[in-house]
Formats: sequence, structure tokens, C-alpha cells
Amino acid sequence: MASSLFSNEKKKQANSLYWMKKAAEQGNAIANKYVAIAYWKGLGTPANSTKSEKWFYKAIASGDPSSMAILVQMLEEKVELHRAAAVCQIANDLQPDLIEIEFKRLRKKYPNLSSNQVENEMEKIKALLSISPLFEEDKLKAEAEPINDHFSKDSQNSEQKLHRLKMLKFGKKTDKQRRIYIGDLREGMENGYGTSYTKDGMITYQGLWVDGKPKK
Repeated sequence: MASSLFSNEKKKQANSLYWMKKAAEQGNAIANKYVAIAYWKGLGTPANSTKSEKWFYKAIASGDPSSMAILVQMLEEKVELHRAAAVCQIANDLQPDLIEIEFKRLRKKYPNLSSNQVENEMEKIKALLSISPLFEEDKLKAEAEPINDHFSKDSQNSEQKLHRLKMLKFGKKTDKQRRIYIGDLREGMENGYGTSYTKDGMITYQGLWVDGKPKK
């Protein structure tokens, strides 16, 4: 289901987003993250950074702290640098070391961020994370591609897709060369969406992984 979201075909993207939202409704934190990525990248739905940010917060609140690494990169893309730094600090407080490399990268790249502004953004984000439900469930809008009949009618197919999604775990890996991966794992191997870094914190790849390799 994750790979379909990154397909070059809009109908496949929309189908995948449909099932991701179904899984998110069942409380799957990783599914929430993929919905956030879909809104960020415009996969199966028009790009909407505001909705994306909300879905990232929901993923975090649902139990996927690794979503913070991707959220930081989205906020950096939007030049919301103090908020990005605030997310890093909250992540470090919640689960030290998980996205420490992202925090170091951001501080090295932007050394002159205001501590007061970062603290103010932290308070706003913590308030958002404490809201339950975080926001009203989004429904697929008419502008999204229609769902194929065989997806909407074949319940067995949908259950298989949801099961594969549930098998994904999130985490962090470091190899012998001290290269770091943060993202989704299946049976200890990189599968799903993730980011790889050099030992010095440079991003080398961000996107879909299949069986331990980036799908470029």
C-alpha cells in the first residue's frame, strides 16, 4: 500500500491514500504519517502543507515519534525554521537519540535561531499534541481521483493491504560505517518511508525503501 502511494499513476495514489485513511481511522500511527506525506507531496490529493502538518502531529500523538524527523524537513522546506527546531527539541525530550542527528543538522545549518521563538513554538506544538481528537477527520474530497471498483469492492484485498501496513514498525538503524536510517522497518529491514544520513548528518536519501534499498 505504501509503494502505491508513491506511484506515478494518480489513480493508484488516490487508492492508496483511501486505504491509508481507513487504517488511520483504526488508530494506526504509521498510516497517519503516510497521509501527512500525501498532503505534503500532493500524492492522491492536492498538496496542502497545513493539513500535512496536522496529520504529522496526529501521527506523533498516535505513537510514531519518527514522524518528527519528516515533519522537521517539511517545516524547513516551508522556512518555518523556529517551528522545525521546536519539533526537534520536543522529539529529544520525548525520546532522546531518535532524531538527534536531525536536531544537530538543523542547529549546524541555522545557528542563529532565537531560543525564545523556539520555546514559544514548543508551547504551541505541545498544546496541539494535547488535543484529542487532534482535528476533525478529513474525508477524501471530490478532487481526488475516484477509487477503482476492484479496490472498493474487494474487502479481502483491502484487509491484506491493512495487514501489510500493520507489519511496519518505526525506528532507527546505524550501520558499520555509522550511517543512520530513520523511518519504517519490516523485520528489521528498511521498508516504507525513511531518511538516510551520513555519520556527519547530511541527508543522502529520503523517500520509499523496499527490502533495505532506496526505491529511486
